[in-house]
Amino acid sequence: MPYCLLLELYAHEAQAKDAYEKLRSELASLLISEVRKLRVPVDYRVSQRPCEVGMALESDPHAILVTADVRAYNKVFKDLGRRSVLLTPKPLNEVRFTQNENSRRASYAYYAIAQLKALSGNRSVAETLQQLRISIGIRLT
Repeated sequence: MPYCLLLELYAHEAQAKDAYEKLRSELASLLISEVRKLRVPVDYRVSQRPCEVGMALESDPHAILVTADVRAYNKVFKDLGRRSVLLTPKPLNEVRFTQNENSRRASYAYYAIAQLKALSGNRSVAETLQQLRISIGIRLT
């Protein structure tokens, strides 16, 4: 994990001016606790912020940087000549698989539902979702 990413998580954890930032803060806090529990190694050489810059300056010549941030891809990674891939997030119903499409789509959907349900089980996250008037109801039949 690049150190710059950990710094960004700490910044998100500290900012909670409105309900949406509070939710982002709670999610960042959960992620930080998981990073600590799993003892994810942190690369302290990658410290420049924003994190895309730190990752682009990282010295591993074999690294391929992956982002959905168009500006980072066009302005940082390409300008510095780094091998990179630009992702385009899509709704699940627009994702095309090469084989076994329906079962994979169902697997992705179940996984997303499980993540959502797990997050909503956290008391702080649940309270923030309630403040935002967001309810998560899951009924599998």
